[in-house]
Amino acid sequence: MKRINIKKLTTIFLLSFFCLAVLTAPVFGHCLLIEEIEEGKVKVYFDDGTTSENIEVTVFDEKGTELTIGNPDENGYFRYSTDLDAYAIVANDGVGHLATLTLGEGKSVSHSHGNRTVQIISIVLIFSAVAFYFYRRKSK
Repeated sequence: MKRINIKKLTTIFLLSFFCLAVLTAPVFGHCLLIEEIEEGKVKVYFDDGTTSENIEVTVFDEKGTELTIGNPDENGYFRYSTDLDAYAIVANDGVGHLATLTLGEGKSVSHSHGNRTVQIISIVLIFSAVAFYFYRRKSK
């Protein structure tokens, strides 16, 4: 049976582990925020200050019924009728950034949808590589 160079195998394992750790680390680029300016007006923007007219903003009542949907203007402002019984506002940019604001609370909650599948597969591969290494080491 061919002898395995442990030093080479360890180096490959450590480099693979480092690459997988870097690739599966959560990416914190920016998050979406909603700020209540006044009744009937909110500002939707990213934490770096940029805005987008492509963000979908939805206004809900306390029961979760959708009251209105629209997009912010070029400055990030979204206006809705003060006649609506608005309770919460949700902003979604369609590519993984989501923010929720309960009116009157002042701060929005930002959600990011990371790719968990890649992270889970990478972790399984790392554990498999470690198990294989010890299996081969024990069988000598």
